Amino acid sequence: MAREISLSKRLKIVEFVPSGPGSTRAFCRRMGVSLRSFYRIRSRWSGSGTSSLHPASRAPRRPHRRYGPDAEAAVAALHAELTGRGLDAGGITIRFHLQQQGMDPLPSVSTINRILARNGLSRVQRAKRPRSSYTRFARSRTCELWQLDAFEVALTGGDRATVYQIIDDASRLCIALTARTRAENPADAIDVLTRAIAAHGRPVAVLTDNGAAFNTHRRGLLSSTELYLASLGVAPISGRAGHPQTQGKTERSHHPARKWLAAHPATTLTDLQIVLNEFRDVYNNHRPHQAFSPVCTPAAAWARMSRAPEPTAPIDPDDLLAAPEHTTRTVRSRGVLSYQGHTLYLGTQWAGEPIRLTHAPGRLTLTHPTTERHLTTITWPPPTPYTNLTDHCQKS
Repeated sequence: MAREISLSKRLKIVEFVPSGPGSTRAFCRRMGVSLRSFYRIRSRWSGSGTSSLHPASRAPRRPHRRYGPDAEAAVAALHAELTGRGLDAGGITIRFHLQQQGMDPLPSVSTINRILARNGLSRVQRAKRPRSSYTRFARSRTCELWQLDAFEVALTGGDRATVYQIIDDASRLCIALTARTRAENPADAIDVLTRAIAAHGRPVAVLTDNGAAFNTHRRGLLSSTELYLASLGVAPISGRAGHPQTQGKTERSHHPARKWLAAHPATTLTDLQIVLNEFRDVYNNHRPHQAFSPVCTPAAAWARMSRAPEPTAPIDPDDLLAAPEHTTRTVRSRGVLSYQGHTLYLGTQWAGEPIRLTHAPGRLTLTHPTTERHLTTITWPPPTPYTNLTDHCQKS
């Protein structure tokens, strides 16, 4: 806090008479005050007289509204209700529901967070990067991109099920949330996609991870899921291996789904599907999504956004394999590097050196990027998980 200007200095300031250019600045230096403070005090003196000799109040002009016990009780009750149902219960979510209930005046998010903290209802979290530091990527139209992924769920009867989830990239609408008894596989993935397309139309592209049930073009071959999508003109794409952030929207959407399932355990697959249908309705129509400003539900975002035109022509499967993939890996101290679950041994003389890997259908080419020296080209994937390349990669 800045040091207050004493009464004696304020008197000298209002009594000061400038004697020429630069005299005011010199006077301020002698008094140890800024020109801004000098003119502010003189201005207050001319407008309000002796009141300028006393420091102005530091109280905010618009203090935050103080909410009574009724507001605190409403926030606490809503927090308990949302938590009990397995839903998020942070300040933004609670404010959204209070607004839907017609509370007036409506407390701000920071006020709700203070109420939660006062009542011991806040969950202490580790320090995180501010949201403004992240670069966000999202399509501008619905059905321009769907994200598909699956996760396993344990049933209370002892069995396990696989839940397939499809999220629209632009609106965050949950297109599908379907349970199957078998582990992740192409047949079930195609069935889920077929039902979703029948209900919502064809998207331009479908983004998945590199699981064998979804997308295998990075291994030099195509899965039946990719072939099915290509036959409809839908582009099957995948994120870089070991980089789940590319599929971040669907990966993050698993979190509220798992919270809901933890609060609503299911014994059979039929029970599980009923619980998933209930969650999908809440997620799409009642749960606010913080990706939008102002905050709204995915269904509301879906309704107001324009839709991307459906693809009209099938995609040639050969086009999915045409473009080679380039990546650079550094050889570790033991002379090895890893790629797509395989270990390549080049020799310790290459330790610390970068190697460019060019992956085209059925083959992998190794190049030294600094010298552009071609080291070797091998069949990909190789027949064994460990491949010795020392005979092909002698370092001169």
